Amino acid sequence: MDYDDSIYVTQVPIVQRGLTADGLGWAFTTLQAGNWHPLTWLSFMADVSLFGEDPGNFHRTNIAFHVANALLVFAALGWATGAWARSFFTAELFALHPLHVESVVWVAERKDVLSTFFGLLAIGAYLAYTRRPSLVRYLGLVTVFALSLMAKPMWVTLPLLLLLLDFWPLGRLPWPLRRRSSRRRAMSLVLEKLPLLCLSVASSLISLRAQSLGGTVTNELDIVTRLENALVSLAWYLEKTALPIHLAVYYPYQVPIALFRVVLCGVALALVTGAALYLRQRCPAVLVGWLWYLIALLPVIGLVQVGTQAMADRYTYLPLVGIFLAVVWSTAELGARLQIAPHALAALGALVIALFGAEARSQVFVWKDERTLFEHDIAVVGGSSTAYNGLGVFEAHAGNFEAAEKDFRAAEQYFPEIYQAPLNAGLLASRQGRIADAEREYQGAIGLDPKRPDAYYSLALLYLRAGRMGDAVPWLERVLELDPGYPTAHELLAKVRAAQVAEQGAGDSPHSP
Repeated sequence: MDYDDSIYVTQVPIVQRGLTADGLGWAFTTLQAGNWHPLTWLSFMADVSLFGEDPGNFHRTNIAFHVANALLVFAALGWATGAWARSFFTAELFALHPLHVESVVWVAERKDVLSTFFGLLAIGAYLAYTRRPSLVRYLGLVTVFALSLMAKPMWVTLPLLLLLLDFWPLGRLPWPLRRRSSRRRAMSLVLEKLPLLCLSVASSLISLRAQSLGGTVTNELDIVTRLENALVSLAWYLEKTALPIHLAVYYPYQVPIALFRVVLCGVALALVTGAALYLRQRCPAVLVGWLWYLIALLPVIGLVQVGTQAMADRYTYLPLVGIFLAVVWSTAELGARLQIAPHALAALGALVIALFGAEARSQVFVWKDERTLFEHDIAVVGGSSTAYNGLGVFEAHAGNFEAAEKDFRAAEQYFPEIYQAPLNAGLLASRQGRIADAEREYQGAIGLDPKRPDAYYSLALLYLRAGRMGDAVPWLERVLELDPGYPTAHELLAKVRAAQVAEQGAGDSPHSP
């Protein structure tokens, strides 16, 4: 898969070399891919060192982490609640839901499964700490939380999620806070989370900086549109949780968003919130699960616009734990009230999980290659710049240059403001030896997004292949200004400068008689 896997593995030479001292330093300093996630880089390097460059091994590592995460969901919930059967069904939903396919089968989403692995370990460490508080146990919690953030900052909301667990099932947070002693206890629990909160703030600031430098943070949509999209997304994720069909790798913004749709989604979310509050005494798991869902989605709900996607399946990997928890616990409580036999409820749960598993299996085949992935995306969503760009790249690699150029032109029509289409068109022209066309396309990409280093680097390579070393140097320097850790740029610039010095020295030397 070229889509994003190329910027994480296949076209990153330092990753391809496996675990090295240079790679270790690079992983902790680079902002490649518009993120700071050193642990994710190191995991890819470890794959290469342990298993070689076979793509199948990268996928197997993702699957192993996903299986481990499902086991951790089961263990953490069972340990916290003592309800092992309910915890089992919650973990099964997490393991087999189709919305989670993207996070597991896409190599570039190693950061999802890896950050969740350490995030769930952090919850386990917190449970151990609450059973028998000690400095050593708290430091263990801080350590695994830091590791989670170094894989992906999705878990920055952990301090708030732990407060939810304090309310239920741990019973550490008294409610309501009418007595002074209750308020004092609540404040002590908040203060207990301060070191974790400091890590969250630091991680958030680093991520915003990395994404800004990488050119992925944009203000193309006004805050009202972003708020409307956030409401619609919250409801859409719930809809796709219940009926996970017509899933796609890329969902573009549909602007303007119809007012009736925004109002309908807002009313639906308000009703669910009201029901959760109403059930807070009878079934606190519903309120905790619902708030978990809302809080865990905050980093990716789009209030800060990162990228051009309106929503994404991978964003649900952590938040849906809350929904699964609420559904399983409320179903079990309702079954007990209606005196439904436990084995009948278990059979119903097994049927639902089997249906989800079958749909997840179908979704896996969508990810066979870029052609199946993006043709499916176009069929489901109706076409987007990302889908046509992805198809074009696939066709170009397959040698179908006419089809590739057609796809890149379609991408420009769908979203002319996005730099990727002219960049890919430039790469195609360069591959075909059309130097002037490639130069024009690269310049167009730079004009659309001057903060992205890729087009500068591609233009420098074009000049080098054309024998224009002097023209290549300023573009390589610009690449390193934008991203000091850009793969191969340092080495290439050093080689070009050395070649220039050697050429100049040869020109200045007296000729032998």
